[in-house]
Amino acid sequence: MNRLLRRTLAVSACCASAAGCAGIPANTGSATDADKIPVYDSEPPRYRSYGMLKRLWVTSWSSAAVVQSYGSFEEGAADLRNQAAALGGDAVINFNCTRLNAASAPEADPKLICNGKIIKYR
Repeated sequence: MNRLLRRTLAVSACCASAAGCAGIPANTGSATDADKIPVYDSEPPRYRSYGMLKRLWVTSWSSAAVVQSYGSFEEGAADLRNQAAALGGDAVINFNCTRLNAASAPEADPKLICNGKIIKYR
C-alpha cells in the first residue's frame, strides 16, 4: 500500500471515530419511556398514519466506517428504544439484527448489527 493511501485511510478512521461520538446521547429519554416503546420487525399492527423520524444505523454517513454492534438481540432493541425515546418517537419499525461476521461461529463472535426506523404517529 502506498504512503498516500495509508495516510488517507488513517485520517478517514480518525474522522469516523470522532463522528461516532457526536450521535444522539443514549440516556436522553427516561428508562420508563424507552421501555414503553414497541419494536416491530415490519409495519406496526392496526395500521395508523405515521411519519419517519430517523433510520437508525443504516443511513448515517458514519455507518460506512463505524458500525454499532451489540451482544444480543435484546441489547440492540433496548438501544434503539433509547434512541427513539431521545427523539420523541412512538415506535421502532423494520427492526432487524444480523451477525457482524457471518463466517465465524456464533459462539466465537456473537456481535450483531441492528437497525430500524423510528416513527412518530400522526
